[in-house]
Amino acid sequence: MINSKEKSFIIFHLRISGWVMLSRDIEKFSRVIFRLSDGTMLEFCDQRALGEIRLVNDWRDLPVIKKMGPEIFDLKKEEFIELFKEKKTKIKPLLMDQSFLAGIGNAYAQEAVFCAGIHPERGTDSLSKKDINKIYDCLTAILKEAIKKKGSSLDTYRQINGTPGNYAPLLKVYGRKDKPCFRCGYSIEKKVIGGRGTYFCPHCQK
Repeated sequence: MINSKEKSFIIFHLRISGWVMLSRDIEKFSRVIFRLSDGTMLEFCDQRALGEIRLVNDWRDLPVIKKMGPEIFDLKKEEFIELFKEKKTKIKPLLMDQSFLAGIGNAYAQEAVFCAGIHPERGTDSLSKKDINKIYDCLTAILKEAIKKKGSSLDTYRQINGTPGNYAPLLKVYGRKDKPCFRCGYSIEKKVIGGRGTYFCPHCQK
């Protein structure tokens, strides 16, 4: 957003259930509406009302931004491996830690460790360089495809035109409790890990 004398930025924090869309109608769960000059509305929708909107002079000054780790696409494989030095925690919650690595959500963290054949509760200090290489390759491949498919509409997420993303049908473990693993046929299990529901194959992921 541009003021007459200086730049300002509107920051949307979607959290778990928020989305932003352009519409000519007031959408269900619309919390804040910006009416544009052409008659359309930019709407911030949030079913659970957990999101935030902030008007700031510089988005880089926000504490949440300052605390964020690097994004996976900004890291070379060697730099990604370096992040794991002296880390002693479970791999799946670590991938979701925004101060460690920015932008990895619950579903994609689960998909990445499944792709790499690593149990979501595996200790990071037990991972070999080869294991971490696999995680890097899986994360980058999954996220590139998810971006290409416009995201995963697992709950309320929508694109700005209101249509859902198309990646959800490609998920291998997320949301598939008791269904057969695509690799081995064993039943997918679900467990709370790091406070979040986590799907995994107990046979394929070690």
